Amino acid sequence: MGTATVQLNTRIDPMLKAGGDAVLTRNGLGPSDAIRALWAYLVEHQTLPGFMVADKREAPRAESLAEQGCGLAFSSLGAERIGFCTG
Repeated sequence: MGTATVQLNTRIDPMLKAGGDAVLTRNGLGPSDAIRALWAYLVEHQTLPGFMVADKREAPRAESLAEQGCGLAFSSLGAERIGFCTG
């Protein structure tokens, strides 16, 4: 008897999907592999992956910077994001 599975459906921008599919394919993976890996991470660590936490945590700051005509960028010295304004 096989392992029971469930089907997960989602809506995603076609260009985003195509770009993500290309990266996964180059690495010998498919969308289902990526979803299974994310869900396994969530169960194992009981928290969101760092890239999701950082985005959620930075939302108020990004909104404030956008209102000022500014934005966020990655620092060339590391993974931290820094605020920037032009003009």
